Amino acid sequence: MIGNEVYNVDAGSVVARGISHDDSELIAAFAGPIKAIITDSDGKHRIEGFLTNLATSEFQTAAIAEIIENSSALTSHRLGEAIAESFLIETSNCEFPFPMARDQRNPNANAAGADLVGFVSHAGSFRFAFGEVKTSSDESCPPQVMYGQGGLKQQLEGLRDDRKVSNALVRYLSHKYASSVVNSTKFESAASRYLSNHRDITIYGVMVRDVAPNSIDLATRAKSLHKDCPNHIGIELKALYFSAPISEMVALFHRSTAQDNLNVN
Repeated sequence: MIGNEVYNVDAGSVVARGISHDDSELIAAFAGPIKAIITDSDGKHRIEGFLTNLATSEFQTAAIAEIIENSSALTSHRLGEAIAESFLIETSNCEFPFPMARDQRNPNANAAGADLVGFVSHAGSFRFAFGEVKTSSDESCPPQVMYGQGGLKQQLEGLRDDRKVSNALVRYLSHKYASSVVNSTKFESAASRYLSNHRDITIYGVMVRDVAPNSIDLATRAKSLHKDCPNHIGIELKALYFSAPISEMVALFHRSTAQDNLNVN
């Protein structure tokens, strides 16, 4: 889901781009990489195999299916996060190895403290990549989700300026890799760079929009983030524009994935 760049309002070291996508590209992504992110099929298969070994009755086997199925209704915000994640994976060499749904004791919580937590390939190795995502149909440019408590402006400034915020995210990943058998090469590379310089990270701010592309969405924020921006930090702002209304995207996702399942079967 690469899309077409419709504007460039980079400010110094801050990358700020608007990207438009057509419906066919979105539908294809829904049936492919975005479906994989939303359903976490790999994670489901792993825990299904683990729990199945413990089941001794048909009743217990039936209970496993209920446990592994995420019954939480898909929201446009969660779908927007998956769209942003898929886009960054495909276009920016990012990797977000631990789906947030695995950490949610409460289905409405965000245990990691940021929407996207992972790595990005950079200068021959890896560094931490932290991202925040906002989904908005607001016709105002920039939309209201940019401002106020919990707005994108505040979140990005926190990632840029507050070491406690980035430390918490690194701690989250450290717990993951310290207690996991997954390959830790990328984590070790990023952690080594972070320990040498806590500014050695990339921050992503992504907006998912269903309005006409407008550079005003990002221009002011790019200039503001560039001002007094510490050396070494990478900041990228992306506004992803779609013709499909956000209010209809969840239904479109379900139709696309259902059709894909029929094609497979």
